Amino acid sequence: MLALAAGSVYAACKLMGTLRLFREIGGASKVKKKELWRSCKIIVRKLGLKVPLEEPSAYVGRIAEALFLFKAVERKALAILEEVKGRRLLIGRIPQTVAAAAVYLAARLVVESVSQSEVAKAAQVTEVTVRNCMRVLERSLGIQGRQRLKSVSQQASS
Repeated sequence: MLALAAGSVYAACKLMGTLRLFREIGGASKVKKKELWRSCKIIVRKLGLKVPLEEPSAYVGRIAEALFLFKAVERKALAILEEVKGRRLLIGRIPQTVAAAAVYLAARLVVESVSQSEVAKAAQVTEVTVRNCMRVLERSLGIQGRQRLKSVSQQASS
């Protein structure tokens, strides 16, 4: 019964556009992830709800704020996401992961010091997923990884 209540809360949050992580609802209700997911799917299916997909851009502000990053990083991350949005490269990836990768890449491009582990922790995802997603973003945007970032940091120091 508790799982259905938690599933209802999660579905309602998604329908209303309130940004709540699955872990947050599960942690607050002390319902196991699998049970919560099952309950949420049952509620959505039985009620015929059309739950919108989450956009990675919705998480950028939350991650940047948790890391106390400059607004320039947040704007750059949103620009990165907007640029790759139509390319359908990130389909099937968790929105928090994509947002975290965009924030990390933006921070590196803006030359603000933040580690992958800090970004991953703020987004509540693993470092490996951030790194892999960031590589996809770099390839898509034509950024040459460390070489590009070195030239950006050299320009900043000049």
